Amino acid sequence: MVVFFVAALLASAPAASAPLASAPFEDVHGRFTIELPGGWQFAPIAGDTSGAAFRRDLDGLFALASVRAVQLGASASLEAFSRKVASALVKEPGYKQLAEELDTLAGVPAIRRKFVMSVGRDGKLLKMVEERVAVIGGTGF
Repeated sequence: MVVFFVAALLASAPAASAPLASAPFEDVHGRFTIELPGGWQFAPIAGDTSGAAFRRDLDGLFALASVRAVQLGASASLEAFSRKVASALVKEPGYKQLAEELDTLAGVPAIRRKFVMSVGRDGKLLKMVEERVAVIGGTGF
């Protein structure tokens, strides 16, 4: 199964030509495999067992991506899981939703959401996030 759930922190990255793809990344727990575009590197977070994180640097700017796998159970629905994810996000400082639409992820129905939120002690730095939420075989991504 290939999934790509992205939460990207972008500081106005310039357009660039896409580098060649790198080798697929396989989760050590066997929950997912993703094919990363060239330039992306595994960036583990100490103590994180809920998925994997990745980073790309380009001309002093960076982007972060993460894949999260949450066991939900066989009867889990995309709509319920998406609402649960969104309910945690709306509480974040400076949260403003920019888009939400139906999409696909790894060939299954997904919900794509794009939003900004404040980060940092003074809240003046904005983080742009784009995420895709899907439920595959009782696991939420």
